[in-house]
Amino acid sequence: MPDEPKPSPLVGSIDAGPNAKIVVVNDLHGDLLAGPQPLSGPDELNRLAVLKRIREDWVEGVLNQSLYRVARIELGLATREDAVESPLNAIVQVSDRVPVTIERGTGITDVFDRLGRSLLVLGAPGTGKTTILLELAKGLLERAENDPNHPIPAVFNLSTWALRRKPLSLWLVTELNKRTGVPKKLAEKWVRDNNVMPLLDGLDEVDTAHRMACLDAISEFHHQRGLLPIVVCSRIADFEALGTKLNFRNAVVVQPLSSDEVNEYLAGSAELTPVRAAVKSDPTLAELLKTPLMLWVAMLAYRNTPVDSASDDQLTVLFFKFVDAMFKRRAEPIRLHPSVTIRRLTSLASTLTRNRQTIFYLEDLDFSWFPRLWQRLFARAMVGVACSLASGMLLLLTVEVVLGDLSGYGLGIRVALISWLGIGLIFGLIAMFVRLKPTERLTLSLRELSTRFVQSAGPAVLVALAFFVAFSFEITTSDSTYIWGAIGFRAIQFKWFVPLLFGLAAGLGYSMIQLFTSDSPKNRRKPNQGTIESLRTALMASVVFGVSGGFLGWFLNGVPGALTLGPAIGFSAGFMTGGLFWLKHFTLRVLLWAANGAPFRYAGFLDEAAARLFLFRVGGGYIFIHRMLQEHFASLRN
Repeated sequence: MPDEPKPSPLVGSIDAGPNAKIVVVNDLHGDLLAGPQPLSGPDELNRLAVLKRIREDWVEGVLNQSLYRVARIELGLATREDAVESPLNAIVQVSDRVPVTIERGTGITDVFDRLGRSLLVLGAPGTGKTTILLELAKGLLERAENDPNHPIPAVFNLSTWALRRKPLSLWLVTELNKRTGVPKKLAEKWVRDNNVMPLLDGLDEVDTAHRMACLDAISEFHHQRGLLPIVVCSRIADFEALGTKLNFRNAVVVQPLSSDEVNEYLAGSAELTPVRAAVKSDPTLAELLKTPLMLWVAMLAYRNTPVDSASDDQLTVLFFKFVDAMFKRRAEPIRLHPSVTIRRLTSLASTLTRNRQTIFYLEDLDFSWFPRLWQRLFARAMVGVACSLASGMLLLLTVEVVLGDLSGYGLGIRVALISWLGIGLIFGLIAMFVRLKPTERLTLSLRELSTRFVQSAGPAVLVALAFFVAFSFEITTSDSTYIWGAIGFRAIQFKWFVPLLFGLAAGLGYSMIQLFTSDSPKNRRKPNQGTIESLRTALMASVVFGVSGGFLGWFLNGVPGALTLGPAIGFSAGFMTGGLFWLKHFTLRVLLWAANGAPFRYAGFLDEAAARLFLFRVGGGYIFIHRMLQEHFASLRN
């Protein structure tokens, strides 16, 4: 037999066997495009842990808990080559091709391999795009678990890209760090070395103003990464509205169900006889049920129930019936009245829709969760007041109650109150205008030492200036000898020196605290775990830094110095390492509860909603079972 021709370096080749690997080729510009790099021992253990988390979150937590499990429906696909700009078109002029229908029952992983492993998935709302993406993720996870050189198939929702609009590679790093707990350094290495295969869902969920920029970011990423497999899902109408093509190898469109297929599924159960009869007599309902989602919803909503086909808005009626059926089909007792649950789900859905979000984490509660401008301004002011009072009160108690007149240097209530106002105001302004993040652990990594120090330099300067201004105001109304003498330096008379030294100490202290503060979240398996861990971290930091400050104060001026510096440094460290985030979160929860915007025990409510198939959990977050259901609840607010 003649030798088989070798693949052209312009096109490359892909081994699409069970343990698929990317072959290293040269692109048109001569750049080397490498596939996944082999991982060492510790990195391989981290990789296996991340694969397990992805399976738990997206396969077991979403795919296996969704309507997909209730009624399995085979989805049809057809190629759509006019939606992509294949690299081959730049070399050879290819005439328009007729879409090819892919045989039903063909596994999506086989389709993915056959169509070049850079795939755009399009479809109408409810046709099953996300289901196909998660089925693909499931198949690729099995490959990755058996082949250490296979890239990690990670599911990302593009709705969060518009928040910062970073290059896609940087956004992938941020999402890996935030959603799966991968340390930033490791996430950067994996993305750089092509060890992460992006499965991108929800291009249509990106804000309209930024959707084209998101598409450009995806195209640029794909151009730079060569043969790294990638998938993007979008509603077909939203993609076509962009009027452009994606530089992928192929695109497929999820096909609607035929009338015969709908009848076949409905004929499978005698309980669905009313639905089958209504479909025959109502063309509008028959057309609506040609999407798998609506067929699933109808099969659950109208089981042994007459179908009301007199309404002009069959979609809305169908969702109302579905919601009502979900309250009746579960055996566990109803803890909340259905009207209360619906009202709270309406608030959640409208907030997610307004903020262009899909997955809800309790840690993400912010001022934007209040629907009206005056409510957001009021909430911001109340958070500032609460954080100012709490932080200032702790320092006030430290100076006046704990220390009192023990030092004999005249530290009275006036000094304490001005210190309270100054330091409390600093923490209050931070809570009002800085987007705080959970602080879930205290670690000191020599590898990240320089990075953390540089990142903390700017905020440390602001903290130093704030402390300098606060104590400068106090020094103008009192004798610096007395104030500074309380902690051991009676000889200093320069009024500018005391606040300067306090400012420098505060700035340096902030930097030191940041060196011990990890920017990598733990693996959040429980709702609001980040907030709870932040409180624990704050308490731990208060003890550690408080004891250290106490020893320093004792060295400077014995017991009075220890009782002054210890609690002050401890409380400040606690607020800087998660305490302020926890207090802000708690205040917002109280305000939302008071405004009937959310239950105070939010996690319990979300778990009950998930038990009734309105939501399901993704790790420590929650997502509506489908975007169309989210849109239905959001419409009830209008």
